[in-house]
Amino acid sequence: MVQDILLLLFILCFLALGFWPMKFLDRFLEKNNRISGQKEQTCEPSCILLTEDMTDEEVSAEIRCYRKTHRHAKILLYENHEANGSRLF
Repeated sequence: MVQDILLLLFILCFLALGFWPMKFLDRFLEKNNRISGQKEQTCEPSCILLTEDMTDEEVSAEIRCYRKTHRHAKILLYENHEANGSRLF
């Protein structure tokens, strides 16, 4: 009978001591996920695709918009000879 009570107390203490760090871990992970989600939402594309279907005004507008968020952007122009246009470099 005493062993059963001691076992029950040990299990309850073990659960209580396990619950406490898990609560802090959950808070940490939730905070970290919120920060990661904000970074993903505010992340701008690192490249843009300008196709031959775009007008000169559309190309110019895309470049201006991209340059607003990427101050040190460099522009590389090349002609893609593949029919499907799937390969960029």
